[in-house]
Amino acid sequence: MSSNSIFIKSTTPNSGFDLIKWLVFEPLILKRFADSLTEEQAITWFFRSYTYIFIISLGMCLTSITFISVFDFPLLFPEYYETVFLVKWEGLTNIYDKIVFLLFYKGSFVSLEIFLEFYILGGLGFGLLSKGDLVFNLVLGFVLGSIVGLIFGLIFGLVFGSVSSLVFGLGFGLVGSLVFGLVGSLAFDLVFGLVGSLAFGLVGSLGFGLVDSLAFGLVDSLGFGLGFGLVGSLVFGLVFGLVDSLAFGLVFGLVDSLAFGLVFGLVFGLVFVLSYYRVFLFPIYTIYTIFSATINKNPYIYDSVIRISPLSLNSKLIMLAKNEYDIAFQFVDFLLEYRPLQRKLAMHILHSAVSGKWYHNILNEDILVPPQIVTDLSQFQPSKDWVQKLQGIKTQLTIYKQQSSINLKQMMFEQLFTMLGDFRKQTTLESPVWHRYYLEAIDKWIDTANKELNNLKLKAKNL
Repeated sequence: MSSNSIFIKSTTPNSGFDLIKWLVFEPLILKRFADSLTEEQAITWFFRSYTYIFIISLGMCLTSITFISVFDFPLLFPEYYETVFLVKWEGLTNIYDKIVFLLFYKGSFVSLEIFLEFYILGGLGFGLLSKGDLVFNLVLGFVLGSIVGLIFGLIFGLVFGSVSSLVFGLGFGLVGSLVFGLVGSLAFDLVFGLVGSLAFGLVGSLGFGLVDSLAFGLVDSLGFGLGFGLVGSLVFGLVFGLVDSLAFGLVFGLVDSLAFGLVFGLVFGLVFVLSYYRVFLFPIYTIYTIFSATINKNPYIYDSVIRISPLSLNSKLIMLAKNEYDIAFQFVDFLLEYRPLQRKLAMHILHSAVSGKWYHNILNEDILVPPQIVTDLSQFQPSKDWVQKLQGIKTQLTIYKQQSSINLKQMMFEQLFTMLGDFRKQTTLESPVWHRYYLEAIDKWIDTANKELNNLKLKAKNL
């Protein structure tokens, strides 16, 4: 049977937007593609994708500004705004004028002028300082782009005059952790490393002041250096250290800096876990599973970093594999190639598909082939005794079909019937992780073999 095209993933992007989609849903393919590029090619592809990062972030920025305008935040929280700003704001009569005012108000952190400057300079910085590390560029660009888009639009829109570090910490932690969790996934594991992620969470929780800026710089150089390299980790550590100590230590004061750090750390930790495990997508995937999921159309096809399986999805796929074993074998290969988080599921589906093939092909020796289990999942591996008994049944069935004498056929089949019974007993002694998949098929073989043996006996008696 020809391979189903849904299980064939393109390894070459058609545009920079494909890289953004890979970053969120196919980080493994992105990593493989990035590793195949030269430094010059990686930089080129980064700038091709950075346009979309800019568009996404600009859209988030405009959305947050619209949110501020629709709900009239300056009038709800006047203590956070300058008097001059409030006077001008009260003179605006419609939402459109308020949005335009926010975009072009001089001195506003949300102004397009500052926003564009950040992206032009930021893009050049990310593209050149990281020496062509495409995955690092995309992760950092997307994360900071999303953070800046919302923070500039929402948080700085709320706090033009006297910035509240509690509000800022809440917003920064929420947006940062959400995006980090969604785009991190395998890319986070591959690029940032465990030390980096732990350091980021711990340091954020301790508070952003002079002490934590030094700690972040040092830990960043050690932890993030695993994925970023020396130059990237030093630059990242120094930038965060300087911004942290100067902006939050000197401008907001020690108390506000500590408050920001605590709020940021707590919010970041909570939302990071929720987004890292895709809790936000869990209801969508579960509903999709209930109404539409099939072996060649399910969330695993489209998302490579599902850490919490949608309700009933795994059991549904395993059940479907018994009747759709040909396509199930292709799906198993797909999971092993592109979905490392679902390797155990692949083995469950493989056992189910093999048993299903046996169930639908009774007394066919050609299909008696043991499942090919990956070496690192030994709990799914049949024992040597099980494999030998299976091979014995296959050989015996072949010999039986070669006989022309009814008496010899009866004798061979009696031996086959006994071997099937022994094989069932052996199967029950195998790992409970997988042996249950085969019992129904083996019982059907035994039942069919028993009927065939009775027919042979009747024929021999009538000779």
